[in-house]
Amino acid sequence: MAHSSPSDNSSTVNQTATLATAAIVGQPTDATTRIAAILERHSIATTILPEKRLLYMLAQTPIDRGSAQLYLFNLLTPFRYDWQDMLGRLRAADRDAAIVVVAERPASDAIGDAMRAGADELLYEPELSSANLVWQRIGGFLEPPASPIPDPPSPFPALRIAAPNLRTPSGRLDATMIAKRLGVPIARLAAVVGVSRQALTQTPDSPGIQHALDPIARTLHVLDESLDSDDQQKWLRTSRVNLDRKTPLDAIMNGNANTVARLLEGAREIE
Repeated sequence: MAHSSPSDNSSTVNQTATLATAAIVGQPTDATTRIAAILERHSIATTILPEKRLLYMLAQTPIDRGSAQLYLFNLLTPFRYDWQDMLGRLRAADRDAAIVVVAERPASDAIGDAMRAGADELLYEPELSSANLVWQRIGGFLEPPASPIPDPPSPFPALRIAAPNLRTPSGRLDATMIAKRLGVPIARLAAVVGVSRQALTQTPDSPGIQHALDPIARTLHVLDESLDSDDQQKWLRTSRVNLDRKTPLDAIMNGNANTVARLLEGAREIE
């Protein structure tokens, strides 16, 4: 992959690397430097990929992707071209590449646009101040995922929740519906339940993933009974002391959905 040299002089971004692992699409910004610095701590080389260069790549058959495993679309800088079109064409041309959208805030329209275009993950500007959080979001695309931490025994009985609004006519939970409710791309949920994005997209109500989806559905069921949709997203994305200062959404995405479900169920029992 050939790379144009951007005007940014930051030493954090490797602008001349020919074996880049991560490519940041768009003009350089402070966010570019911060993301590149976080990746370099994990020995991940980065390069700036201007829009015109990406369009040139997409015009090739097959796509000249070089060694990039991860593409980050930096929406914190104005795009001259349609970023959704470019992202969609990149996804169609390279099914194996991981694509992350960096947006200003977790607005529902930004989440929907990115998911429809084919993004695997979203990062928001306030999250860039936490190197650990950024790596939690995108590190799994660059290294094997860690095994989930086993949940401790719960003093509260697990509630069997029908959650009919999250089920297909077969009666099984639908991963597509759950991903939409959480506000995350289907690829991110696929990593949690232990299957590929392609497999989860083809069979979102697979019997083999029901045990992993159940505690997430229980969480969403309790939230439905307690909060409106806007407050649910706020609750999911606010750090909690009893979750080691992680957000409930991060806990769920790290494989600890049972902990979050029992936290809510326990609070309901106390009430």
